[in-house]
Amino acid sequence: MTENHRLLEETSERFFARRVTPEVLLAFEGIGLDTRLRDEAQALGLSRPGESFAPGTSWQAAALVLRVGGRHAAPLPLAEEIVAAQLASAAGLVLPAGMVGLGLDCHRRSMGNLYLVFSSD
Repeated sequence: MTENHRLLEETSERFFARRVTPEVLLAFEGIGLDTRLRDEAQALGLSRPGESFAPGTSWQAAALVLRVGGRHAAPLPLAEEIVAAQLASAAGLVLPAGMVGLGLDCHRRSMGNLYLVFSSD
């Protein structure tokens, strides 16, 4: 693990420990995604950690954020955003700001088509 990976892990731990409270979790169950929490995570680079690391170490960075976020039961679509951003980066795509994710094209008969889904939120 590099020093940058350690810093990312520490930042993730501090952020999720401070921001994921029982009140936040209860609110998520009632109203869904807390966009302010998501925006704060994005501002810290936690929703797309691979963008700050070399291609050979970006998945390790992603795993660190996912592990810490999971340990705190962070009510965020971290896995969806991180994997979508990592795959887009590997394909040479530049993503717009905002939430990203992967999905299946369920409107076609062939279920093998994957596509990126962008949101302007």
